[in-house]
Amino acid sequence: MVIPRDAFESDAEMEDFLAGRPLPKKPKVVRPEPEPPVVPNELKDIPPGEVVDISARGHAVKNKDGMMFCGFNVWVKIGDAVFEGWLDEGNFEKLKKRIPPERTDLIGKIGW
Repeated sequence: MVIPRDAFESDAEMEDFLAGRPLPKKPKVVRPEPEPPVVPNELKDIPPGEVVDISARGHAVKNKDGMMFCGFNVWVKIGDAVFEGWLDEGNFEKLKKRIPPERTDLIGKIGW
């Protein structure tokens, strides 16, 4: 097997590999959690209850650093209350679980 020279960071590391000695462990890169984007119509709190009607389309939003956050533009009716706005993907999945299993027609109204 041919291993290219540029696979090693130094000649000493290559010599250690060829001699069968263990390579030094690389330090783990710690990346901070990205800040979520500021979305003016973001839905924060949706009260508990059964979803009566829903319509959703995928909509990704960038934060100030340019990182994409997946979410959905949602229109949802719970009881008599109607909510409309952007919902991040995690909270949208929680909302989908509140759709009654027999209402398969509502799942068809959700698109990406």
